[in-house]
Amino acid sequence: MVGVAGWVPLSLVDAPGHPCATIFVAGCNLRCPYCFNPELVRPGDVDQVAAGAQIERVLERLLRLQGVIKDVAISGGEPTLWRGLGRLVGILRDMGFRVTLHTNGTYPDRLETLMRTGSVAYVAMDIKTAFSAYARVGGRADTGAQVLASTHVVRRWAPDYEFRTTLVPGIVGWEELWDLACTLRGSRRYVLQPFRSDLPLLDPAFQGLRPYPPELLAKWAKALAPYYQSVAVRRGGT
Repeated sequence: MVGVAGWVPLSLVDAPGHPCATIFVAGCNLRCPYCFNPELVRPGDVDQVAAGAQIERVLERLLRLQGVIKDVAISGGEPTLWRGLGRLVGILRDMGFRVTLHTNGTYPDRLETLMRTGSVAYVAMDIKTAFSAYARVGGRADTGAQVLASTHVVRRWAPDYEFRTTLVPGIVGWEELWDLACTLRGSRRYVLQPFRSDLPLLDPAFQGLRPYPPELLAKWAKALAPYYQSVAVRRGGT
């Protein structure tokens, strides 16, 4: 089941630079072992959370927040799996909200259709690892190619965007970051996100895994800086 699973009325991290409300969509086509929203990924849990928040109620609450917040982020799970995404984005735009979309980029055609409407102000796209290594996060043989295609969509159509990678030992390291930098050279914004093992994760084996030290992330960010217009390390991880 794919649909709206819940929302939070105020987030300071989901729309970079702006306080926002965040809507969560249940269902995901990847199985990243370090995912910290496992209730939005596991099929058995999706049925439970999908009934927890109907979109009409969310929109009603957002009406009351007009004038207090100007931004709404749509996250997940993976929002592009949901057939109602385009309609929701259009409604939010007509309500006067700036929309941020979080996506894993695995459906470039759906993403392009949405971006061409001009309704999304900001795209935050997760790039999990090197495009050739998506089997590490439950991808198919063609998943990396689909994600690469989505980077082209974002660079062409998004008014503003970021590509971001959560630095999970065993999933991504310097070799993968270098490979991505050579491919994505010139992209607007690249964000390194520290891995957090203190949260409930999809794969319990990753619970307690030691993250890369902060000084290594800073070193990598400095080395990557010539390849992107902007490189940052996001505090607090993801």
